[in-house]
Amino acid sequence: PDATWSLQASKTGFPIQWFGDAYNADTATLFDPTEESSIGSWALLDGIGVSGSVVGPEGPVHNAAIRLYSNSQLVQTLTNENGEYSATGLPPGDVIAWAAAPELATTYFPNHDRPTEAISATVEGEWVDDLDLEMPLEATIQVQLTGSAPRTNGDLSNIPLVLYNDNQSIGRSTQTDVDGSAQFSNLHGGTYTLLAYGRDA
Repeated sequence: PDATWSLQASKTGFPIQWFGDAYNADTATLFDPTEESSIGSWALLDGIGVSGSVVGPEGPVHNAAIRLYSNSQLVQTLTNENGEYSATGLPPGDVIAWAAAPELATTYFPNHDRPTEAISATVEGEWVDDLDLEMPLEATIQVQLTGSAPRTNGDLSNIPLVLYNDNQSIGRSTQTDVDGSAQFSNLHGGTYTLLAYGRDA
């Protein structure tokens, strides 16, 4: 066939990458399938590593879900009993980190309700060790929809709700119970806009 191919590697602890020292398929080394060839040994790029700690109002947060994003790739990990975490397998770039845990507000580095700060780690093999996050107690929003809902015999369940922060940079969604109730948890205190898509009700 009249086509070329690229080769991708995906291995835990390493960034997703393409042959030719590339993190993007557009810059990968291409192969012609009509010609016999061998790539030989392939030394994977290490990417970057990050570590930090997570604290809440009562101290270190155990088992917080940490998400780290850089150069279009996402890595997830958990904090240990001391609230510490570490992760490898991210490509170099500007790293965004955020944490989620029960009864605490989902928090972006270092203590925001939205991504506002990133740590630059653009050198291959670099390690960043100060991505620390501080999580406040959660705020919650209780929702109660009312109405006769004649088209659904009074059933107000499964109505999609979307909650946006003040500049619509962060959105969350849920659905109502049969009585039209719902709750949004793990919020920072602030001003929100709520949309209810109740067309079918």
